[in-house]
Amino acid sequence: QIQRPTATIAEPTITFSFEVPDQVDSNRLGTSSWLQYNSLDVLTVPPNATTDLDETYERDIETVDYDKGSWFSQCNTTGPNISRPYSWLLKTRTEIMNFLAFLETRRGKHVPFYMPTWGKDVEQMQDIGATDLNVLIKNIGYTRYIKMHANRSTLIFFPADGSTPVIKSITGSAESANNTETISVNSNFGAIKKVGDFKAISFLTFCRFDQDDFELTWHTDSIMEVSTRVREVLQ
Repeated sequence: QIQRPTATIAEPTITFSFEVPDQVDSNRLGTSSWLQYNSLDVLTVPPNATTDLDETYERDIETVDYDKGSWFSQCNTTGPNISRPYSWLLKTRTEIMNFLAFLETRRGKHVPFYMPTWGKDVEQMQDIGATDLNVLIKNIGYTRYIKMHANRSTLIFFPADGSTPVIKSITGSAESANNTETISVNSNFGAIKKVGDFKAISFLTFCRFDQDDFELTWHTDSIMEVSTRVREVLQ
């Protein structure tokens, strides 16, 4: 479509699509190296935090009711399906290329990955010894209510100094005194971790993108914003 505001000015509007051949390497857009857990990529790029996070909880429930006064409901899952909308603001060409390579590798909903909840889900209550396998945390009801959920069985620790996050699997938990809980992890930290050494401790979730199409907004030639929904996948 071409519009002519004047006799000497023309404004064309062009729409084009780009299809990636299967034989092209998924990282052709850039060199991306992601943290790995269980041989899958971990998305560690923090999303925007400009709006409230709108979470959707869904659970498959089968209700049997023959309209004769007796019925029951049955749930066949161990936890709800949770989806959240996210957006990422990428501020350099390198960030853009690496994130696009990550999106391309996912193939929409097809390839799962791991991602933090991005919440401060766990609060460390005392220093952790170099060889300790137990972490004392504020009581969040993990032992009573949360540990049965498979997507709440792994923690990711974000160091305050900005170094690489540390991932630990939870092997057990028990309630302690003074409104605390003790969570056991699969390996030690190899160094003393004081309260405050981690800026955040989040659950690491097994998830996938909840759509095959992604909205990419280019603010400039080197600033891009990506918006999509992410769905936790029951393991």
